[in-house]
Amino acid sequence: MSSSLKNLGRNVRRLRKKVGYTQEQLAERAGIPRATMAGVEKEDANPTLNVIASIADAMGVSIDELLRAGDPRATHMKFDPELKMASRDGKYVSVSMSPVDAKHVIINRVHMQPGAHFKGKAHARGSQEFFLATRGSATLTVVDTEFTVEEGDLVYFNGDQEHTYENRTPDTPFEGVAMIYYSNAVDD
Repeated sequence: MSSSLKNLGRNVRRLRKKVGYTQEQLAERAGIPRATMAGVEKEDANPTLNVIASIADAMGVSIDELLRAGDPRATHMKFDPELKMASRDGKYVSVSMSPVDAKHVIINRVHMQPGAHFKGKAHARGSQEFFLATRGSATLTVVDTEFTVEEGDLVYFNGDQEHTYENRTPDTPFEGVAMIYYSNAVDD
């Protein structure tokens, strides 16, 4: 068996576990049978280029990343609207933009409709959160301190504190970025 196919099996398994997919979930996203996915990960399959491309697309990585030995030098993340978290009313939407194998950082693109209110979860002790406004205005409350965050503004705080995001404007959507940095690697 070629080293590229061995790398494929190892990389698919590693990246799948990082995003928390089961073999069945990844196979479904890739549009291939679960048995094919299992064979790829066991390194005993000889997948077609179409199968490899489908797996890469489902994970948002390049084919090169799946076949490469070692860590890639750079990764191009493609937007995936399925990697989102939303409030029940849909006024707050956060889409993950983080690489699937990131260990210390989570990056989310945030969109809030007027009237949105979302309580963020406290992150691990020692973490830091950075909240950047790229369009519009939002109110960020950390514990009991309010910050009005306008286009171009950045607020950072210890991520293990209670915090809430709001768009109090009557008619202007908000867009921004929330980045959480962990001093220790995020658990698998």
